[in-house]
Amino acid sequence: MTDALKNTAQNTNADNNFTVGKPLQNSFKRVEQKYMLSRLQYELLLQMLKPYMIDDEYAYSDVCSLYYDTDSFDLIRRSIEKPVYKEKFRVRSYGKADGSSQIFAEIKKKYDGIVYKRRIADSFDKVDDLLEGLSCGSVYKDINDANDSGAKDFDKDRQIKNEIGDLFRRYELKPQIFIGYRRYALKGKDDPGFRITFDTDLIYRTDRLDLREDFHGERLLEDDVVLMEVKIAGAAPLWLSSIFSKLKIYRTSFSKVGTAYTRFVLPEKFGGSQSQPAAADDSIIWLNRNITERRAISC
Repeated sequence: MTDALKNTAQNTNADNNFTVGKPLQNSFKRVEQKYMLSRLQYELLLQMLKPYMIDDEYAYSDVCSLYYDTDSFDLIRRSIEKPVYKEKFRVRSYGKADGSSQIFAEIKKKYDGIVYKRRIADSFDKVDDLLEGLSCGSVYKDINDANDSGAKDFDKDRQIKNEIGDLFRRYELKPQIFIGYRRYALKGKDDPGFRITFDTDLIYRTDRLDLREDFHGERLLEDDVVLMEVKIAGAAPLWLSSIFSKLKIYRTSFSKVGTAYTRFVLPEKFGGSQSQPAAADDSIIWLNRNITERRAISC
């Protein structure tokens, strides 16, 4: 493991504290681009980004997500077919959760290349109660309650809860796949909304689907691969394109939960019998074709 990756792993536990009730952004509209890096590319890139980017407020974190789907994985199956519009629902914590930990319930949609994310945040116990009610066919009891403070955040949360409720009414959703990884995040010096994240130690599991479990699972990618995501509302700056060109960093298609499903869950649960696109996930082809080449670059 390189020094940069060691630092990421060592710092995650210290920076996993997200405060319940702290103001946060609950809606996003942006472009998300993904790249696979060798360890050498990763370390060189970090050095070249220093004039332009700084550590995010939560620079180091263990990202733990439960992806909800039907028993036949309708949402994931549709997603990997690469339609113009797709959606998914997940519940996320940063680090191992307990009853009072802040948890994010998120709807993530993608339309014509643009990502729209809507989320609510509350303690684990409250979010768990809300989702348990939906899974049982109930509705949110507080969805139309009066708000004593009249805060706009309440109205936003209520609208997002309605959207989550609609998703649960259209599909019989329940936790199906856990995805975890260690993340290092940077933000732009001039534009804090411009973010680049680096994910390592990607794991998945299909049992013990509880965010209060320890960080454990089967490895999703090889140790020497770093998944980078560029998240930006508009066009990427020219200096970033120049850096990527110098380091021979090229955009790829990769879905963490899609890869877990196509490579592991599908054969395990269904024996490969479900309908599957010929190129269900470009990342699988990319990895098989280029992993040897990337290792040679990093030597």
